[in-house]
Amino acid sequence: MVVFAYLMKKILVIPLMIVGLLITNISHAEIMSVNDVKFEEGEAPEESWKLTGITPEWQRISIGNISFTGNFSDNDSVDVFALEIVSEKLTRVGFSIRDSNFSAGISIQRLNQSSWSIEDFSTVENVCENDTNWSCGEIELGNGLHAIRLERLGDFENSFEYNFKLRNLGEYDDDSGVFVNLAWKFTPFYIFAGIFLILPLVVVLWWNKEDLFGKVGKNSEIMEYERKSLISLKERFTDDDRNFERNEIKSFLKILGERSWEATRKEFGSPEIRHHTKDLEICAWRFGSSSKTIILGLKTMLIDCEMSAVRIFSPLGQPASIEMVDPEYIFNDDEIFIGKIISETTIFLRVKLKSSHSNLNIHFSGLVEGNPVAASPTNSISNEDE
Repeated sequence: MVVFAYLMKKILVIPLMIVGLLITNISHAEIMSVNDVKFEEGEAPEESWKLTGITPEWQRISIGNISFTGNFSDNDSVDVFALEIVSEKLTRVGFSIRDSNFSAGISIQRLNQSSWSIEDFSTVENVCENDTNWSCGEIELGNGLHAIRLERLGDFENSFEYNFKLRNLGEYDDDSGVFVNLAWKFTPFYIFAGIFLILPLVVVLWWNKEDLFGKVGKNSEIMEYERKSLISLKERFTDDDRNFERNEIKSFLKILGERSWEATRKEFGSPEIRHHTKDLEICAWRFGSSSKTIILGLKTMLIDCEMSAVRIFSPLGQPASIEMVDPEYIFNDDEIFIGKIISETTIFLRVKLKSSHSNLNIHFSGLVEGNPVAASPTNSISNEDE
């Protein structure tokens, strides 16, 4: 009976031992689930990734119930880690640091996910309620990567370990309506929308680039072509010995009338006769050694001039008979009948006299708004060689 009682006691002890082991394992598993222990890998950078972008150099820590251990070496004063939030909603993150020796401080920085600039940060403020050896803090973080910054506060000569904990306190329930900046999520859309809206304008500008951006170049080309044409015409008019066809002379004079009045005066040089009023401008040139051929230019302003006529005479009293006029206008002796000259019109006449004269002048007459007008320049064409 004694042996039987002893065996029964042994049999009863075995279940109790099994239950004890199970309870121990369960408690240990609960403790392990509360604190996921992590350690610093290598040497943590001393600054954030704002300028370079996130790289494997920064150790990533996913949010959870984590106990982390790192160390400051002799020449190390700041460690920065990346804190990853995977939830799409705003998450409350609790953090604490062991401050028994007050030698390290911790802060968590909320980063803009586009520029990596610091939008907000939080540090430990109060001693934890359940453990006076730890100081606690809290911050709300959105989806993405944020920064954990550890800083040495003292004992700059020796290396030492620091310990901090992270807690996922759940989603942030904001009843106060505090704005959280999530604009960075729309950056790709803004870029696409901007390109989509600007593209039609770029296409239109490309189609009209010649009109919009080539105007100056075109004007320069026209001015250069105009100058060469005027030089060619001047050389033709200077050649008194060359006989031109009437149609050729007429086309030359038409070209002059189509050119810029200022360009013609600039290329032909200062006219020997020039008279200017508010309604009319008269210029006369003579090219070459002979005074028998005159180029006469007339430009009307804002008002038509009717029954226009030009008389060429010599102030010395000598008769100045006209031999030929191009283009073909009616002329009689020393007077040319032009007729109506509409406003803002330029005409050129090539007048060839029967003989040379030492001095010549011009007299213009016509009707402007029904009123007779007359103009006679004070200077004259003088041939000093005569």
